[in-house]
Amino acid sequence: MKEDRIKALGERFKVEPEEAEGKIRKTYYIDKALSDEVDQIYRRLNYELCGIAKSDFLEALFRFGLENIENIEKRLRK
Repeated sequence: MKEDRIKALGERFKVEPEEAEGKIRKTYYIDKALSDEVDQIYRRLNYELCGIAKSDFLEALFRFGLENIENIEKRLRK
């Protein structure tokens, strides 16, 4: 029974190859308040923009961060 549950939970991570092309699944642990803030902003933008994928939203945040890495580096050095 326990093994069946574990197997069923693992099935949700299986993605069809065409759906995940060029993508990778990673797990990061971040501050809960930050995660809640990101989720809240995502929900608002998802509604205002008539549906965006959360992965696209997060990729945009990461790309913006990389474009501004110098400012991020300065902030981390403080």
